[in-house]
Amino acid sequence: MLLSSRRSFLSAVVVCLFAAFTPCWSQSPTPNRHKALAIGVDYADMIALGYENGYLYNAEKIRDLMKMIKQGAIDEVYWRVSAVGLVTYPSKVMTVMNGAGLTNKVFSPAGVIMRQCDPLAVAIEEAHKQGMKIYVYVTLFDFSFPGLENQFFAKHPEYWSRLGGVVADNVRPELPGSRDLAEFSKENSTGLIATSLTEAETTGIPAFVRGVPDYGFPEVRDYVLSEVKEIIGYKPDGVYFDVSRTHSGIYPVLAYGWYPQWTSPYLKYGYNEPEVALYRKLYGKNPPLRSVISLQDLEETPEERNWNAVRGSFLTEFIREASQLVHAAGMKVAVDFYPSTYNNFQPGAQTRQQLGRMKIDWKKWADERLVDVIRLNIDHRKHGYDDWVDASAETYKYAQDRGVKVYVDCAIDGVFDMLKKPPAPLPILKDKQPDLYYKIVHDVTQNIVNSSADGVFYYEAYEKDDALYRAIRTGAGR
Repeated sequence: MLLSSRRSFLSAVVVCLFAAFTPCWSQSPTPNRHKALAIGVDYADMIALGYENGYLYNAEKIRDLMKMIKQGAIDEVYWRVSAVGLVTYPSKVMTVMNGAGLTNKVFSPAGVIMRQCDPLAVAIEEAHKQGMKIYVYVTLFDFSFPGLENQFFAKHPEYWSRLGGVVADNVRPELPGSRDLAEFSKENSTGLIATSLTEAETTGIPAFVRGVPDYGFPEVRDYVLSEVKEIIGYKPDGVYFDVSRTHSGIYPVLAYGWYPQWTSPYLKYGYNEPEVALYRKLYGKNPPLRSVISLQDLEETPEERNWNAVRGSFLTEFIREASQLVHAAGMKVAVDFYPSTYNNFQPGAQTRQQLGRMKIDWKKWADERLVDVIRLNIDHRKHGYDDWVDASAETYKYAQDRGVKVYVDCAIDGVFDMLKKPPAPLPILKDKQPDLYYKIVHDVTQNIVNSSADGVFYYEAYEKDDALYRAIRTGAGR
């Protein structure tokens, strides 16, 4: 996880604690049902790791990482190239992390590394050499962070998720939906002075959620699809679209009104031309937008559910277009989102709060066979097995019945402080309670492998840790 608080764990030396230690649970492997073991790698974090330890995370280090992962019996690697606005490979279509203009120096070696090698090409080559599959990991709603500005969106702020009632006055008048948005905005004021993006920018009012693009615009879809086409040329085994995570919470957004509006200010955003136009076309009226003084609770009304479905329909359109490209190349499509029953970032939803409430229409994706793998994203500090047993196994059987594999998360973040049924008082820290920590990883792996899930997903690989991979390998019965 880019810029996460786990950075303190990156420097932890765990191997020495286990040099002469073989836990008893490693001696009793479970029956090997060969469910998939998948692991995420955020290459930007690896660049930072190298910087902090005085070396370049270059081709040699990438190859060593792949060999280490293979020793953990991992089947699939999900190699993240998205770095909150930039990409970590020498792209010809996206803004590249080349070491220039960064506010965080830990990523500065990227330019030097890319003059030595193409990190993505090396990762794919070595993963295949080690007999593993590799998916290229792209985030869809994570395009901005201070010092990591994507140039396409910097030139087109009107493509960000917009505050309801603010008009994008610098958008071409002929753009589909601009007339609908103008009429909507006349009837739905922000309650403040700003009525245009220009005015909002000059007065400091956050008119949009920077980092969260609107896939209702064909230009946005085409831009990201150009990256998909480029990635296909690298010949990985698939492309993985993260539809839930974002770091855009670093930016302020407008929060106004009384309870409960201020508890979820992002519900005021996402009112862009294509969405407003489609809603008016389907329902003959403007989409719902709660007023400044509304005191209703946060439960969705029927109109709001329709609005959220309209917003999600454009994400589905992107997934459909991307799927056609990826599948035509003989590759797989993977996606992730949070189970609504186990989302600490936005309870009851399948994304992080900054996306608002956008319908993730995974059933349609399964019906149309747009995706091949669904990862139920838990992220960090807890694991997804409890949720799988309690709710998700029954829910996502719908996808499995249609040939879509479903992977369940097993946390390897270095700390457990959000377990439902902890075996000891929380937090459980890897560097302070290693035996217990690795036993949890082992047991969760074993439980998922022996469940109806199709695989286990670990996020993320970040350091040499023999004990961790031993726990994974033996937990899977390999």
